[in-house]
Amino acid sequence: MAMRLVYLSLFCFATFLPFNTKAQNKTDQFLFPEFKTGVIKYKAGQRKQAKLNYNKLTEEMVFDNNGVLLALIDDPQIDTVYLNQKKFIPEGRYFFEVNTEAATPFFIQHRFAFIPPAKKVGYGGRSETSATQSMSHLTEGGQIYNLQATGDYKLWPANVLRLKTKNKYAEVANWKDLIALMPEKKEQLKNLSKSQKIDFQNEEDFAKLLKQL
Repeated sequence: MAMRLVYLSLFCFATFLPFNTKAQNKTDQFLFPEFKTGVIKYKAGQRKQAKLNYNKLTEEMVFDNNGVLLALIDDPQIDTVYLNQKKFIPEGRYFFEVNTEAATPFFIQHRFAFIPPAKKVGYGGRSETSATQSMSHLTEGGQIYNLQATGDYKLWPANVLRLKTKNKYAEVANWKDLIALMPEKKEQLKNLSKSQKIDFQNEEDFAKLLKQL
Protein backbone atom coordinates (compact mmCIF):
# COMPACT_ATOMS: atom_id res chain seq x y z
CA MET A 1 0.00 0.00 0.00
CA ALA A 2 1.23 3.48 -0.82
CA MET A 3 2.16 5.58 2.17
CA ARG A 4 -0.17 8.51 2.78
CA LEU A 5 1.32 11.66 4.19
CA VAL A 6 0.19 15.06 5.36
CA TYR A 7 2.20 17.86 3.80
CA LEU A 8 1.28 20.65 6.21
CA SER A 9 3.89 23.15 5.04
CA LEU A 10 2.07 23.51 1.70
CA PHE A 11 -1.57 22.68 2.31
CA CYS A 12 -3.48 22.36 5.56
CA PHE A 13 -5.27 19.07 6.17
CA ALA A 14 -4.41 17.73 2.70
CA THR A 15 -3.55 14.10 2.04
CA PHE A 16 -1.15 13.18 -0.75
CA LEU A 17 0.08 10.08 -2.50
CA PRO A 18 3.77 10.04 -3.56
CA PHE A 19 4.59 9.16 -7.17
CA ASN A 20 7.50 7.33 -8.66
CA THR A 21 8.97 10.20 -10.69
CA LYS A 22 11.04 7.84 -12.86
CA ALA A 23 7.79 6.66 -14.44
CA GLN A 24 6.75 10.21 -15.25
CA ASN A 25 8.71 10.51 -18.50
CA LYS A 26 5.68 10.62 -20.78
CA THR A 27 4.07 14.04 -20.80
CA ASP A 28 0.98 12.67 -22.53
CA GLN A 29 0.00 11.06 -19.23
CA PHE A 30 -1.06 14.55 -18.27
CA LEU A 31 -3.85 16.85 -19.37
CA PHE A 32 -1.41 19.70 -20.02
CA PRO A 33 2.05 19.46 -21.63
CA GLU A 34 3.70 20.97 -18.56
CA PHE A 35 3.00 21.72 -14.91
CA LYS A 36 1.49 25.18 -14.48
CA THR A 37 0.91 27.40 -11.47
CA GLY A 38 -2.65 26.86 -10.31
CA VAL A 39 -4.78 27.89 -7.36
CA ILE A 40 -6.40 25.54 -4.86
CA LYS A 41 -9.37 27.18 -3.17
CA TYR A 42 -10.53 25.74 0.14
CA LYS A 43 -14.07 25.79 1.51
CA ALA A 44 -12.94 27.95 4.42
CA GLY A 45 -11.75 30.58 1.95
CA GLN A 46 -7.97 30.02 1.88
CA ARG A 47 -6.18 29.94 -1.47
CA LYS A 48 -2.89 28.17 -2.09
CA GLN A 49 -0.71 28.23 -5.21
CA ALA A 50 1.16 25.21 -6.58
CA LYS A 51 2.52 23.82 -9.83
CA LEU A 52 -0.25 21.47 -10.91
CA ASN A 53 -1.28 19.08 -13.65
CA TYR A 54 -3.92 16.36 -14.04
CA ASN A 55 -2.76 12.80 -14.62
CA LYS A 56 -5.16 11.04 -16.98
CA LEU A 57 -3.63 7.63 -16.29
CA THR A 58 -4.37 7.65 -12.58
CA GLU A 59 -7.12 10.30 -12.71
CA GLU A 60 -5.50 12.36 -9.99
CA MET A 61 -4.60 16.01 -9.50
CA VAL A 62 -0.82 16.15 -9.11
CA PHE A 63 1.49 18.89 -7.89
CA ASP A 64 5.23 19.29 -8.32
CA ASN A 65 6.99 19.87 -4.99
CA ASN A 66 10.59 20.65 -6.00
CA GLY A 67 10.75 17.69 -8.38
CA VAL A 68 8.72 15.31 -6.20
CA LEU A 69 5.29 14.62 -7.65
CA LEU A 70 2.47 14.27 -5.12
CA ALA A 71 -1.18 13.46 -5.82
CA LEU A 72 -3.95 15.32 -4.06
CA ILE A 73 -6.20 12.63 -2.58
CA ASP A 74 -9.64 12.88 -0.95
CA ASP A 75 -9.32 16.23 0.79
CA PRO A 76 -12.86 17.23 1.84
CA GLN A 77 -11.71 20.80 2.48
CA ILE A 78 -10.98 21.56 -1.18
CA ASP A 79 -13.68 23.50 -3.00
CA THR A 80 -12.16 24.24 -6.43
CA VAL A 81 -8.93 24.02 -8.38
CA TYR A 82 -8.17 26.69 -10.99
CA LEU A 83 -5.58 25.58 -13.53
CA ASN A 84 -4.65 26.84 -16.99
CA GLN A 85 -7.84 28.92 -17.28
CA LYS A 86 -9.93 25.88 -16.38
CA LYS A 87 -11.97 25.08 -13.29
CA PHE A 88 -11.97 21.69 -11.57
CA ILE A 89 -14.11 20.44 -8.71
CA PRO A 90 -13.38 17.43 -6.50
CA GLU A 91 -15.61 14.40 -6.65
CA GLY A 92 -14.26 11.63 -4.45
CA ARG A 93 -10.67 10.98 -5.53
CA TYR A 94 -11.25 12.56 -8.94
CA PHE A 95 -11.38 16.14 -10.19
CA PHE A 96 -13.96 16.99 -12.86
CA GLU A 97 -13.42 19.90 -15.22
CA VAL A 98 -16.39 22.28 -15.28
CA ASN A 99 -17.51 23.42 -18.75
CA THR A 100 -19.83 26.42 -18.78
CA GLU A 101 -19.91 27.18 -22.52
CA ALA A 102 -23.63 26.36 -22.66
CA ALA A 103 -26.41 27.51 -20.34
CA THR A 104 -26.37 24.01 -18.85
CA PRO A 105 -22.93 23.35 -17.32
CA PHE A 106 -21.44 19.89 -17.72
CA PHE A 107 -18.46 18.08 -16.24
CA ILE A 108 -15.55 16.30 -17.88
CA GLN A 109 -13.83 13.32 -16.29
CA HIS A 110 -10.49 13.22 -18.10
CA ARG A 111 -9.15 9.69 -18.39
CA PHE A 112 -7.49 7.06 -20.55
CA ALA A 113 -8.86 3.63 -21.38
CA PHE A 114 -6.82 0.64 -22.47
CA ILE A 115 -6.94 -2.87 -23.84
CA PRO A 116 -4.60 -5.18 -21.89
CA PRO A 117 -1.98 -7.24 -23.73
CA ALA A 118 -3.29 -9.97 -25.98
CA LYS A 119 -3.38 -13.42 -24.39
CA LYS A 120 -2.24 -16.54 -26.13
CA VAL A 121 -5.02 -18.92 -27.11
CA GLY A 122 -5.09 -22.32 -28.78
CA TYR A 123 -3.12 -23.05 -31.94
CA GLY A 124 -0.76 -20.12 -31.47
CA GLY A 125 -3.46 -17.47 -31.72
CA ARG A 126 -3.82 -14.36 -29.60
CA SER A 127 -6.93 -12.77 -28.17
CA GLU A 128 -7.57 -9.28 -26.84
CA THR A 129 -10.25 -8.53 -24.31
CA SER A 130 -12.88 -6.16 -25.70
CA ALA A 131 -13.58 -4.47 -22.37
CA THR A 132 -11.88 -1.17 -21.67
CA GLN A 133 -10.50 -0.53 -18.22
CA SER A 134 -9.43 2.49 -16.21
CA MET A 135 -5.71 3.18 -16.21
CA SER A 136 -5.89 3.70 -12.45
CA HIS A 137 -6.11 -0.08 -12.11
CA LEU A 138 -2.47 -0.21 -13.19
CA THR A 139 -1.11 1.85 -10.29
CA GLU A 140 0.36 0.28 -7.22
CA GLY A 141 2.32 1.64 -4.30
CA GLY A 142 2.31 5.16 -5.72
CA GLN A 143 3.97 4.08 -8.96
CA ILE A 144 2.78 4.81 -12.47
CA TYR A 145 3.57 2.19 -15.05
CA ASN A 146 4.97 3.59 -18.29
CA LEU A 147 2.80 1.37 -20.47
CA GLN A 148 3.27 3.31 -23.69
CA ALA A 149 6.99 2.63 -23.54
CA THR A 150 6.41 -1.12 -23.37
CA GLY A 151 3.96 -1.25 -26.26
CA ASP A 152 1.98 -3.91 -24.42
CA TYR A 153 -1.14 -1.80 -24.00
CA LYS A 154 -3.34 0.08 -26.42
CA LEU A 155 -4.27 3.48 -24.98
CA TRP A 156 -6.71 6.12 -26.11
CA PRO A 157 -8.64 9.01 -24.55
CA ALA A 158 -11.88 7.88 -22.94
CA ASN A 159 -13.28 11.01 -21.34
CA VAL A 160 -16.59 10.73 -19.52
CA LEU A 161 -19.04 13.63 -19.83
CA ARG A 162 -21.44 14.18 -16.95
CA LEU A 163 -24.45 16.27 -15.97
CA LYS A 164 -25.23 17.02 -12.37
CA THR A 165 -28.49 15.66 -11.03
CA LYS A 166 -29.85 16.16 -7.52
CA ASN A 167 -27.43 13.79 -5.84
CA LYS A 168 -24.78 12.72 -8.36
CA TYR A 169 -22.84 13.48 -11.53
CA ALA A 170 -24.59 11.28 -14.08
CA GLU A 171 -22.68 9.93 -17.07
CA VAL A 172 -23.93 10.92 -20.52
CA ALA A 173 -22.66 8.31 -22.97
CA ASN A 174 -25.38 8.50 -25.63
CA TRP A 175 -28.68 10.09 -26.65
CA LYS A 176 -30.64 7.73 -24.41
CA ASP A 177 -28.74 8.91 -21.32
CA LEU A 178 -29.29 12.55 -22.23
CA ILE A 179 -33.01 12.10 -22.81
CA ALA A 180 -33.34 10.33 -19.45
CA LEU A 181 -31.68 13.29 -17.75
CA MET A 182 -33.70 15.89 -19.68
CA PRO A 183 -37.19 14.37 -20.08
CA GLU A 184 -38.69 17.84 -20.60
CA LYS A 185 -36.67 18.11 -23.83
CA LYS A 186 -37.36 14.58 -25.03
CA GLU A 187 -38.97 15.47 -28.39
CA GLN A 188 -36.37 18.10 -29.22
CA LEU A 189 -33.55 15.70 -28.43
CA LYS A 190 -35.11 12.94 -30.52
CA ASN A 191 -35.29 15.28 -33.49
CA LEU A 192 -31.70 16.41 -33.01
CA SER A 193 -30.53 12.81 -32.78
CA LYS A 194 -31.86 12.17 -36.30
CA SER A 195 -29.95 15.04 -37.85
CA GLN A 196 -26.72 15.28 -35.86
CA LYS A 197 -23.83 12.95 -35.09
CA ILE A 198 -22.51 13.65 -31.62
CA ASP A 199 -19.38 12.17 -30.08
CA PHE A 200 -20.38 11.85 -26.43
CA GLN A 201 -16.72 11.74 -25.39
CA ASN A 202 -15.98 15.07 -27.10
CA GLU A 203 -16.65 18.12 -24.95
CA GLU A 204 -16.82 20.46 -27.97
CA ASP A 205 -19.53 18.36 -29.61
CA PHE A 206 -21.45 18.15 -26.37
CA ALA A 207 -21.21 21.88 -25.68
CA LYS A 208 -22.54 22.66 -29.18
CA LEU A 209 -25.45 20.30 -28.58
CA LEU A 210 -26.36 21.84 -25.21
CA LYS A 211 -26.29 25.33 -26.74
CA GLN A 212 -29.17 24.28 -29.00
CA LEU A 213 -31.45 23.33 -26.10
